[in-house]
Amino acid sequence: MRIGSNETLDGHGADGFVGRTAELAKLSELAEKVRTGAPQVIWVHGPAGIGKTTMVRRFLSDLTGFAVLHAAADPSESVVPYGIVDQLVRRVPQRAQVPLLASGIPDEANPLAVGARLLDLLGLIQAGGSVALVVDDVQWIDAPSAHALGFVLRRVWADQVLVVLLARPAEDSHSADLLGKLNHSGGGAVSLELTGLGAGEVSGLALAMTGRRLPVPAAERLRDYTGGHPLHLRTLLADVPLDQLADRHSRLALPRSVVTAVRASLERLPEPSRRLLDGLAVLGTRSPLARVAQVAGVREPSVALQPALDAGLVTWWPNELSSPVAIAHDLQREAIYNALPPSQRSSLHAKAAEVVDPAGAWGHRVAAATATDADLADRLEAAAEEESKAGRHDSAARYLRWAADLSPERADYERRIETSCVQVLFSSDHAWALRLRPKVLQCAPSALRSLCLGLTSLLALGEWGAAQRSLTTVMRLAEQDGEHVPRWVRGTAAAGLAAAYTWGGDAKRTVRVAKDALDAGDIPVLMRDYTRVLMAVARSRIDGMAAALDELDHLPRIPSAASVEHLESLACRGAIRAMLGRFVEAKRDLSTVVQRHRTGTYLMSGTVPYCYLAATHYQLGEWDDASIVVRQALSFEDLEEQAQNQTLRRFAATLVPAGRGDWATATEQSGLATRFAQQIGGPQDLRYAALAEAILRQAMADRRGMVAALTRVPGITEADPAEHDDAGVHEWWSLWWRPLLTEGLIGVGELDAAETELTALRVSASGVRYMASTVMRLSSWHMAASGDVPGAVEAVEAFFDRPRGPSTPLADGLLEHDHGRRLLMVGRPGEAGRVLRSAKQRFARLGALPFEQRVDEDLARLEAAPEPVGVPAPRRPDVLAGLTDREGEVAHLVGRSLTNREIGAELYVTTKTVEYHLGNIYAKLGITSRRQLRDLLAERPHSTVPRDSPRST
Repeated sequence: MRIGSNETLDGHGADGFVGRTAELAKLSELAEKVRTGAPQVIWVHGPAGIGKTTMVRRFLSDLTGFAVLHAAADPSESVVPYGIVDQLVRRVPQRAQVPLLASGIPDEANPLAVGARLLDLLGLIQAGGSVALVVDDVQWIDAPSAHALGFVLRRVWADQVLVVLLARPAEDSHSADLLGKLNHSGGGAVSLELTGLGAGEVSGLALAMTGRRLPVPAAERLRDYTGGHPLHLRTLLADVPLDQLADRHSRLALPRSVVTAVRASLERLPEPSRRLLDGLAVLGTRSPLARVAQVAGVREPSVALQPALDAGLVTWWPNELSSPVAIAHDLQREAIYNALPPSQRSSLHAKAAEVVDPAGAWGHRVAAATATDADLADRLEAAAEEESKAGRHDSAARYLRWAADLSPERADYERRIETSCVQVLFSSDHAWALRLRPKVLQCAPSALRSLCLGLTSLLALGEWGAAQRSLTTVMRLAEQDGEHVPRWVRGTAAAGLAAAYTWGGDAKRTVRVAKDALDAGDIPVLMRDYTRVLMAVARSRIDGMAAALDELDHLPRIPSAASVEHLESLACRGAIRAMLGRFVEAKRDLSTVVQRHRTGTYLMSGTVPYCYLAATHYQLGEWDDASIVVRQALSFEDLEEQAQNQTLRRFAATLVPAGRGDWATATEQSGLATRFAQQIGGPQDLRYAALAEAILRQAMADRRGMVAALTRVPGITEADPAEHDDAGVHEWWSLWWRPLLTEGLIGVGELDAAETELTALRVSASGVRYMASTVMRLSSWHMAASGDVPGAVEAVEAFFDRPRGPSTPLADGLLEHDHGRRLLMVGRPGEAGRVLRSAKQRFARLGALPFEQRVDEDLARLEAAPEPVGVPAPRRPDVLAGLTDREGEVAHLVGRSLTNREIGAELYVTTKTVEYHLGNIYAKLGITSRRQLRDLLAERPHSTVPRDSPRST
């Protein structure tokens, strides 16, 4: 199958091609590697007209066994979200099987979801062979496509995928940023830098074009004059007699630029052909011939087309029903477009606006304007408002930027550029807000200006203190001059201020300003739902976690019935339920939100639902699932995740590695949590970082380190860690940090302080069934540490005799381990052995190696016991221990009976990569089928994710 053959790239085949022997050989060498399952990313760099497209076209003309997906970026479409992705998949039959790609991609779809679906599509295509993914003029790629493509490049692992990216030097900082991110995404990419042709190649080009070779001195002269630039050379060879080129003593009648050369070519064309090219240059992209003719006013387009084809100025796809055409080279298109008189250019854009789709029509209307246009600016602003109401904030922001440029009055310009900045902040590309910020700073002081600066500080920079100051200014101005501050500005500022107060730990102020925001009624839909979340968080800190759920009673009982506008609230309900230990309900809420996000829905909260879902899996003992969800959350690393979410993500990423003894990963993630928390400075971020380190220290049995980590939580002093304020930020994660603090205090002998914490824990954990084992463990340990070991034993035995709550494997295992050790202390080795072996089994199922090893040390003490207790044989080696992390995750998902495609969707890899890992798994385990693998997983007590294996990405 060939999707977009070499004709798709240029349409002329390889006639007249010379040189590039080394580059073509390198491309062929890399293509052979791809056939063996080693994906390759190739950058072809060079200035415009140097022959990048022609060389790649020649390479693809000889490439067999590859499906070719091609896209060409264009400056006129660089603002169209997912324009490049849409080109890549447009003619792929399998796209019908892939949600989100099957039809038009929504502007507001998040790049991770689009990238994940593109990976899925690549996996389907590879069922029939290798894939070549080619993007020409990538310096003009739209930002969402760049993010999605970067996501793909980071995840082609064992795929037969060849990615070829053709780029000229970036023209602005935005393009440079996108190119830099893409280049960073394709680790190990090969770079080919194209320069001018040599003298021998110049002579060969002359032979191919004219049938005669240039003498070597003339070829050298021509090469020196043009720098060997292929487009300049072709222009000269076409326009200047060969005898004149060969005469070293004659003056070369060389055009000063490609523009001049193209103009000369145009002058030789019939007038209808010139008009056709003018219309095509204004449309700016591949278009149906009939549409081009309509814009250009050409009655017989097929007749007008032929001279343009003969001149090498047009590419034609005659085998497609709409008979699309495009100008052959971007330099040619730019030359034709720049040669248009302003009045003619404006007229053609006006005609184009009548025939293209509604979204594209606005761009042509703007381009048709030759002066400021108050009416068009007003219409654009109205269109932006409709886009905003529909949640398409990227489009709204773009229309407002255009409207600003068309505004005759400075006040209108400032209002629109500032509103555009606000709209950008409700989209997935906060980087645009940072680019607009200098323009906003040049605007006159106003409530809207302060709103822009405050929201940029809050949502793009994570500077909640600066945000609070700017947004407070908005509220003050609204109080002083309410008539001149729009309601939506005041309401949005109140919502932003509620977020700033939340991150700063001021719950009472959060409630007050959140009510103001919700009463305003005109704030953006996403911000309104987000404000409900802030209100719920504040209520939890003032009235307790259960009371917070009252703020979310607008949600349906069944999570899947929640509307897109209420996903932030649904995520919050899931988080609160997780904090209350209602894990089954929490998992349903959070899984629904994560699934919606992964299929393209934008969330202001970003990866926060992923982190709470990972924490829920962790508490339930589903550590393999927790690892997979964390990996998904970390996939947002290069997708401009909000600064406020970085610490929480790293906390979640610490949990399972710490529990499994992967000290390097856990230490790295915990350290990153601390670094991000110090940058943000908010109390809850500092709490996440402290929790991450305390959990790591717990796994290391370092109680002093646990106390040291948790005393960094705001409100807990190192001198007296028991004296802190329970109100405010501590309540949210108190069922996590207080047990850790209590354990650390007991471990270092601070029994009075531990008793204070334990008393508070009993109150906060009352009615939370999953906490029963933890409260019992800490109570009995405190009792034993105070000298009453028999009383501690009796208390735990009485606890075991009562009905038990839901199982939390780590907490239950810790209780059994402590109880087994005390049974040894009171001289009951037989019972100790049974309890310790039960603890060992719990830890083994989790893969909690450090905890299991400590149980083994206590079991070894039983050898010296006075009565035989049937000590088990040494720990049997795990049959899956030789697998890498990624292989372990694939094995785990096979155990859940997922298909290869479903596994790929979970892990953000292609089906080809899943097949590759399965092949390695089978070879390492000496099996040949999924059924055998599932049987092994069912028989073994250990986790399917290894702990001591090489890490894979």
